Amino acid sequence: MSLLKVNELQVFNGSTITLTATTVATSSVFNTGGQLNVTGAITVTDASTTRTNLGLGTIATQAADSVNIDGGAIDAVTIGTNSAITDLRVDNLQVDGNTISSTNIDGNITLDPNGTGNVSIGNFSFDADQTVGAGQDNYVLTYDDATGLISLEASAGGGGGSGSSYIEHSSTVSDSLAISAGTNRMYVGRTDFSSGGVTMAGTLVVAGGYANFTSASALNITGTLNVI
Repeated sequence: MSLLKVNELQVFNGSTITLTATTVATSSVFNTGGQLNVTGAITVTDASTTRTNLGLGTIATQAADSVNIDGGAIDAVTIGTNSAITDLRVDNLQVDGNTISSTNIDGNITLDPNGTGNVSIGNFSFDADQTVGAGQDNYVLTYDDATGLISLEASAGGGGGSGSSYIEHSSTVSDSLAISAGTNRMYVGRTDFSSGGVTMAGTLVVAGGYANFTSASALNITGTLNVI
């Protein structure tokens, strides 16, 4: 030690040094083998080197309400418990308010559950591990109450646009059926039109039976009716 200025020096049990002086200065190394108690402030000329020597990183210079963390890991913590996060960025995803959006140009958002897990949105649960390929072309989403899942299944027919072929298997039809021009519809077996009737501008085919129009129904034909 080159210089030590002290107003009072107290030594207790040979292991504790208590400095109560107004100013204590050293221009070299100050070594103590025991505990050093300082009741005033410690001032250093090279704060950065001192923090390094004490094992402190740059976090020691940041205020609690203005911390910038650019590396390392955050594990086993809760985030936003006391005050909600207002904008969260993870890779190409942004969570802001009630919106989850992608930040990369034309970026997709993928929900990919593990294994046979499903994707639930509100009251809807989707069977997310089904096979999807060319064999599922024109499949439709259907709900199965037994499983509680919405999944892809082959279309049962009976719908579509103009120019499609239709096959319906119910023996009694009670709807008011409009067959537009350019549309083909086919029924198999005897088919009873019990109410509402048929307004037909396209083609209606009844195969293996006949069409029965009750007194409550009507038939308005401007297209073609074939019974074979």
